[in-house]
Amino acid sequence: PEEFVQPVSIVACCLCAAQYANKQALHNHFWEIHFEQPITVCPLCKQRFRWSNVITKHAKEAHPDKEKFQMEIIVPEISS
Repeated sequence: PEEFVQPVSIVACCLCAAQYANKQALHNHFWEIHFEQPITVCPLCKQRFRWSNVITKHAKEAHPDKEKFQMEIIVPEISS
């Protein structure tokens, strides 16, 4: 018996042409990369984040031996 193969649909960002497997991934990309929102920087390794859940996960996994520390928040300038 032949197996049915689901066709793959690719969606692309209209601003940078990055390609994603579904609309949710494209939506996440758009808000993370192209939307003007604050960036939080880890003071220990200088890695940059936009989402609080990712920052929390990073802190637990990358710096488990550290006490809670203050993240630096960078608010982007809105160009007119």
